[in-house]
Amino acid sequence: MEFNKYFTFEELTTSSDHKELVPRNQEDAIEYATIGKKLSNLLGQIREILGNKPIRVTSGFRNEFLNKAVGSMAKSSAHLRFAAADIITSNMSVEDAFKVIHTNRYKLPDLKKCIIEKNTWIHVEVKMTTEEPQQFFTSKDGIHFSIV
Repeated sequence: MEFNKYFTFEELTTSSDHKELVPRNQEDAIEYATIGKKLSNLLGQIREILGNKPIRVTSGFRNEFLNKAVGSMAKSSAHLRFAAADIITSNMSVEDAFKVIHTNRYKLPDLKKCIIEKNTWIHVEVKMTTEEPQQFFTSKDGIHFSIV
């Protein structure tokens, strides 16, 4: 399935920790492929804003089984709809990448949420409608959030 040149369907639907769940996860992701393509394009734009250096996706689409296996407590996680990805940048700290994304947010009209999670990765979500506001948060524990 064709997404964009930086982020493929396979990359956004795999799990290195739960390989046995990947075939079913990828099968379930097909239903949400349109949203996944939008997410893939958003990630490509973020990559370019961050200096066009590689970004590693640690989690993209997760069906209910993979979502549970990774320990997510969110029953309505955007990952379940192919509308979110957790990323790690290769050329700067999580905090610096977050600041660059926030500074350039006007270049990312499809960005809904950007969250620093546990000071380790950045969670990004794609908008479902153009009316949704952009939101920027930090979370040290993944439960309690501070608005930026």
